[in-house]
Amino acid sequence: MAKFKLDLEDFGSTINTAIGIICLNGPLKLCFELNNQVDQLQLERSREDIYADYKGHRFFFRVWHYFDELGEYEIRLAENRSYRSLNGAGSSIGLFEEPLTLEKNWLSSKEGFNFFLWFEGNKENVKFTLSWLTKLKSCTVVQDVKELKAKSLSQLNNTIKYYNGL
Repeated sequence: MAKFKLDLEDFGSTINTAIGIICLNGPLKLCFELNNQVDQLQLERSREDIYADYKGHRFFFRVWHYFDELGEYEIRLAENRSYRSLNGAGSSIGLFEEPLTLEKNWLSSKEGFNFFLWFEGNKENVKFTLSWLTKLKSCTVVQDVKELKAKSLSQLNNTIKYYNGL
């Protein structure tokens, strides 16, 4: 007899559009400037962080979000560098062991993106999002902006795991 396990994350929407951002400022300054310079955007800190498990450690990445007024889509911005980790203390380092990793990038990229912005919702509702590239490029604190290719989108969709606990 077959057994099936139903997971709530099975109902999550696939991300069809995502943008990589290079910004020399920190996340708070970036969100402040995006909120001031990009129409219809009011990012706020999310209660959910993204986490990634790597070599016995759990790394946490901050997330900001914006819901449109009709609830048809959500915009999320994640920092690519972890701000904390768990299970990293207490082990000694031997001659042939690697040192403990306390920080980690969430997604690796040749371009060096330190933020990722993506749109969650029905595909029809997020087609307009490519117009955001020009809006983001015009922001004074943003150095570079690029749409993520299929390989990076797949990596993004496969690695998003939310941790509720701000």
